Amino acid sequence: MVDLSNRVLSFSDEFNGRSNLNTNADSPTWNTTFPGGTRNLPQFYEKQLYLDDNGTTLSSGGHADADPFKIQDGALTITAAHTTAADADVIKTPYTSGLINTGSGAYDFRYGYVEMRADMPTGAGLLPAFYMVRTDNVKLGEIDIVEYLADRPDYLHQTVWYSKDGVNTSIDKTVRATVATDQSQGYHTYGVDWQPDYTTFYLDGQVTGRMVTPESLKAPMYILADMSVGSSFGKPVNAGTPFPAPFKIDYIRVYQDASDLAPVTKTGTSANDTLSGGDGADKLDGGAGNDTLTGAGGHDSLSGGAGNDRLVGGQSNDTLDGGAGADKLEGGRGDDTYVIDDTGNTIAEFANAGTDTVRTSLASYALGGNQENLVYAGSGKFSGAGNMLNNTVAGGPGNDGLTGGAGNDVLTGGTGADKLSGGLGNDVLWSGSGSDTLMGAEGADTFLFKRGDSGSTFIGDFQVNVDKLDVGGLGFSSFAQVQAHASTNAQGNLVIKADHETITLQHVKLAQLDGSDFDFDPNGSLSPLPSTPAPAPSPTPAPSPSPSPTPSNTVTGTAGHDDLVGNSSNNWIRGLAGNDTINGGSGSDKLEGGAGNDVYVVTSAGDTIVEKANAGTDTVRTSLATYTLKGNVENLVYTGT
Repeated sequence: MVDLSNRVLSFSDEFNGRSNLNTNADSPTWNTTFPGGTRNLPQFYEKQLYLDDNGTTLSSGGHADADPFKIQDGALTITAAHTTAADADVIKTPYTSGLINTGSGAYDFRYGYVEMRADMPTGAGLLPAFYMVRTDNVKLGEIDIVEYLADRPDYLHQTVWYSKDGVNTSIDKTVRATVATDQSQGYHTYGVDWQPDYTTFYLDGQVTGRMVTPESLKAPMYILADMSVGSSFGKPVNAGTPFPAPFKIDYIRVYQDASDLAPVTKTGTSANDTLSGGDGADKLDGGAGNDTLTGAGGHDSLSGGAGNDRLVGGQSNDTLDGGAGADKLEGGRGDDTYVIDDTGNTIAEFANAGTDTVRTSLASYALGGNQENLVYAGSGKFSGAGNMLNNTVAGGPGNDGLTGGAGNDVLTGGTGADKLSGGLGNDVLWSGSGSDTLMGAEGADTFLFKRGDSGSTFIGDFQVNVDKLDVGGLGFSSFAQVQAHASTNAQGNLVIKADHETITLQHVKLAQLDGSDFDFDPNGSLSPLPSTPAPAPSPTPAPSPSPSPTPSNTVTGTAGHDDLVGNSSNNWIRGLAGNDTINGGSGSDKLEGGAGNDVYVVTSAGDTIVEKANAGTDTVRTSLATYTLKGNVENLVYTGT
């Protein structure tokens, strides 16, 4: 039996709800295709197609209604079945089944004890599997915790795949044995204790095999569970194979040592290095050479240096700087920052994988797919463009040309003579200082001005009763004040002057406007941006709004698995998504875990927990003498003496 007394539960899914499986949700725990979107492994002659939950839209454009997933009585059932007649025109395989995995940055880690409790099916051709593969390259490492041949319930198959030379794959058939356990009868646990020195396999808590951990398996990995049908590894399906065939999973858990969560700092050499972090906030620097850097969990900082590098972040908020060379940057989940200073850099981002920012010193850059924000970090002229999403595009001190895309974008010009065009969507255009030209284009757009803006702004396509001028930051508090500072120039265009800013609206007359064309909020349309209340241009200043009361200390997590600790103040701690551990410390704290299986450490009677229904399986760990579970919290553990 593996000793878990000194380990922490760093990942778990008890399968009490579909929220972690919902492929339509933001950052679900599980993917239902392999990274890259493939739905089977044809090289193994598999006869099934892996489908999504609640229907599947295929790459061919067809839609399949079959759903291989069901959650009932605290367990996930993956069902292999004959392809239905209704789906036969879009599914070209005779069977359908399901796959779950934490690839694409959903959850990867390095070292720990990994366990699944499952009830296996019977029948020739069925192959339920629970395994892990390397985040950066499957060919370099795979740990098969169990591959179950469903026609041989007394046979245990646990295998390690690894690479001796960094190119080819070798196999260690660690466990290939007949066991006394009939694995088709009820639930059994399958585990592996993956450590830097040894990799040890378990069945129902008992050691079944052990091997020295190969070098190629000392890198972050992610988890998969699936059930293939008719592959070359197992026997063919026969007339006695029962369909539909259920593969039931009660839970999947990962336990790690505290040392696995400590930050790691590594620096490469002039050779081609492979550097791996742990699950802390790691700093990896590849140096010269064509390097591969993998961060895993934690908020990592990855720097490639010279050479053509590959940087893989993981599930947290990572910073990836490829340096010189043609680098491939893969942030994974979380709100990642990509530093782009070479035209050969490429970014691989997945949908619903966080809000990501590109910081570039290049003279021009257009956001690629699934990238949200663009910031110019250079000093010259810059041309920046958005994409189909809701983007923020920010220029710098030069004369910039910024263009939105199809979303509701925010364009900020900075200093210089800038040209901003919103594109489709309801955009916000902030010219900043300088002589700027703004075009809202399609949609209901807002032209933003803030205190400190200076120069002249020419708006070429203001739509009366559609667009808005946000002038509260310039001190205007009413339409009457605007009228007092308005005039018409020689071209017949409306001119509004305030402080050191002159606004010209082409083809617009003052008589066409009223108060509905303006926003007089002194905080402006973009409250997250720095804002200082401005004095009104008229003698009577606009009153400032009263500040809202805030907690004495606020801590906010990420979409990943966070360990959040407060202080002696009255904290408000928000975990957001992920399986979080939240400890308010002393004081009367508000603890809000969000989605995921969260752990609340309650040490003060004044602590309150906010949990929503169907937001995971949550646990309170308390040293208080008495405690009563609140709504939507499932488990209570006493930690006192």
